[in-house]
Amino acid sequence: MTTCRPLARRIAVLAIALSTSVVPSRAYAQCDTTASTGAWLVHRLRYWMTVVDTAKVRLRDQAFRIPVVPPDAIGAVTSSSLCQTAAVAYVRQFDAPPLPVTVVELRGATERWYAVYGRHVRAGEFGTVLIFDQGWRRVGGWTF
Repeated sequence: MTTCRPLARRIAVLAIALSTSVVPSRAYAQCDTTASTGAWLVHRLRYWMTVVDTAKVRLRDQAFRIPVVPPDAIGAVTSSSLCQTAAVAYVRQFDAPPLPVTVVELRGATERWYAVYGRHVRAGEFGTVLIFDQGWRRVGGWTF
């Protein structure tokens, strides 16, 4: 009977360790500041905010679900705390592991929205940009 106790104790300790394991916040805290990725996302958002073609305006409104903001109110985010929050919100949508994200802020008159892209979360050959409000609720996005 005494030989079973150490084994049972090890199993119990392992089960507790696995059930309480926490991913360190630093895994989320990094912005993907790759110039090409951030510039690409800022460029795409500025483009979509300035389209005038009726069909494209309709697509934008269906995908983004936020008011139009001026192009100069769109910019890349480099704050590690904001990136951490954005990464957590993003990966929860996909049940994905921690990853660096590209975050772009869209500033309205009284509100802010965040477009978030984690280039390592893919649906086959496609990537997804999600748009969150200030409370980190998903309001829109698109897959490309």
